[in-house]
Formats: sequence, C-alpha cells, structure tokens
Amino acid sequence: MPNVQMQRNQHRELADLIGQIAKLAAKAADIRALLNQLAGKLTVHLSGEDKVVYPALAASPDPQVAATAKRFQSEMGGLVEVFKTFNRTWSESAIKADAGKFTAELGAVAKAVGEWVQKEETVLYPLAEKH
Repeated sequence: MPNVQMQRNQHRELADLIGQIAKLAAKAADIRALLNQLAGKLTVHLSGEDKVVYPALAASPDPQVAATAKRFQSEMGGLVEVFKTFNRTWSESAIKADAGKFTAELGAVAKAVGEWVQKEETVLYPLAEKH
C-alpha cells in the first residue's frame, strides 16, 4: 500500500497557498502568481494520487478499501474541473476587474478543496495506512 505522508504534506501546502491568496485582496499580480503555484502543486498532487495512491488502493484485496478508492477517484474528477475552470477564468485582468467576485469564487473553491482534503485525510488515508 502507498505511503500517503507526501500527500498529507501536499495538502498542507495547498491550504497554505489558498490562505496566502485569500489574504492578498486586490493585489492581482501577486494573486495570479500564487494561483500559478497552486495550479502546479495541485497538478502534481493529483497526478500522484491518480498514478500511485488510487490504483494501489483500488487493487487492494480488501473490498472496502478498493471500493472507497474507486469512489474517491471518480468523485475527484469534478473537483479538478471546478479548479481548472476557476484558474482559467481568473487572469490578472479579470481579478482587477472584479475582485469581489474573485474573492467569492475563491472562497467556494477553497471550501471544495478543503472538504475534499478532509475526506481524504479522515477516510481514504487511514484506510491506506491500515493496509
């Protein structure tokens, strides 16, 4: 079974970046730079899960572990698309033009990512660590 400590560390890095973005308010260039960092880290994180964590858990002889991994991997696709759309939408000029809407959408994305991380941390990763 995979060691998920790296994914846990990446979760903390993602949360830190989201927090930094939220604190920047109207500094669009700085926000955009952090969004680029977030997109990169999120891509690496999700790739690791898709290529290592989920397949290893889905191949588990324990039916609960396998089913949970398959369900999580299926559900993750929706979150990925939400973030990709958010990232494409909010260029530096778009952030400058409507900082209030950006902030609201960032809050929704942060909430979705936070909820997903919580599910992985409390459900999926403990299964990985047990097996």
